[in-house]
Amino acid sequence: MKQEMNNATSIVDENNHFEEEEEDEEDTTSTTTSNTTTNNTTIHNHHHSSRQWIKDTTQCIVSNGYHLQVGITTRDESLPIYDTPSKMYSSLRYKLHYKCIINLSQLGNLNIPNLLMCRITVIDDESGKEIKKDNKPIIDDSLISLKSTTNGNFINFEANHKIKFKSVSFHHNKSKWRLLLQLFSDSNTNINTPIYVIKSAPFQVYARRPKVSERDPTNVIGHQLDSKNKKKESNTTTNKDNTNTKKRKKMSKETKDKDTKVVEKKIKKMESFKKTLDLLVKYHSELDEEDKKNAIQLMITKFDELSQFGNTKEMETTTVNQQQQLLLNQQMMESLMNEDNQQIIQIIIIV
Repeated sequence: MKQEMNNATSIVDENNHFEEEEEDEEDTTSTTTSNTTTNNTTIHNHHHSSRQWIKDTTQCIVSNGYHLQVGITTRDESLPIYDTPSKMYSSLRYKLHYKCIINLSQLGNLNIPNLLMCRITVIDDESGKEIKKDNKPIIDDSLISLKSTTNGNFINFEANHKIKFKSVSFHHNKSKWRLLLQLFSDSNTNINTPIYVIKSAPFQVYARRPKVSERDPTNVIGHQLDSKNKKKESNTTTNKDNTNTKKRKKMSKETKDKDTKVVEKKIKKMESFKKTLDLLVKYHSELDEEDKKNAIQLMITKFDELSQFGNTKEMETTTVNQQQQLLLNQQMMESLMNEDNQQIIQIIIIV
C-alpha cells in the first residue's frame, strides 16, 4: 500500500482528464459474485428514499472534519450529479468526480493528511459482498490519488475517475448494487485501513440505455437530459425537413429544366424541317417540266414510304388499296404540275 501511495501522485493528471467514449456492446460473458466482503466487513443496509450517498459508520475511523462527495457524469452531461441514478448502463462510461473537503478546525487531535487516495468498488445491496465477474472487479478499482488545494482552514482534495460496468444486474438475479468508496490517508497509522467510507444509493445496471421516449423520468440523469435530448431531436427533425425541402426544390428545378430542353429541341427540329422544305421548293422551281414531274413523283414516293414505316400493318394492305393509293398519287402529280410553288408546299404538308 505504501508503494501504491508513492506511485499514485504520478497518475493524478491522467485521472483528472476525462475523455468521452462511444457506447460499447453488452458483454455477455458469465459473471460471478465474490464470496468475500471489502476488508472482510459486511456493510449494513440503509434503506433511504434519498438517492444521496451515505456514510458507512461501521468503517469510518474519523467522524469530524471530513466531508466527502461523489458526482456522477456521463458523456451527455456537463455538470456532475450528486444523487445516484436508479438505473445505470454498461454501455456508458461514467466519470466520477471525487471531492473531499477537510475542515482543519474540526480535526482536533487528528493528523493533517498530506495525501489522500480512494478506491471504489461495486457491492451487493443486500449482502454487502463485492460484485465480481470471472473473479475480477466489474469496474476499475485502482487507487486514485486526490490533488489538494488549501484555502484558509480548509483543504480541498479532488480527482476524476472513469469507470465502466463490465457486467449487468441481469446476470446476478437482477440484484441491486451500490458503489462503495473508501478513503485512505497517510495520516492514518494503518495505511491499509480506510479512514472514511461512503456508499451510494442502490441501483441496477442494464445493458443499454433506452430511447429518450422510453426513459424513466424518475431516473436522475435520464430525467435531467430529457429536455436537452428532446430539443436535440427537434433540431434534427427540423434539419431533416429543411433538407427534404431543398431536395424537392432541386428535383422540381431539374424536371423543369429537362422539360424546357425537350421543348427547345423539338422547336429546333421543326425549324430545321421548315428550312429544308423551303430549300426543296426552291430547287423544284429551278427544274424543267420533265424534272419537276420526276421530282414530284419522288417526293410522293418518299412520303408514302415514311407513312408506311410508322405503321407496319399498312404495309400489308390489300391490292385494291394499293391501286387506290397509286391513283391518288397520280392525281396529285397532275395537280402539282399546274400549280405554283406555294401550292406545292401546301400539298406536301398535307401528304
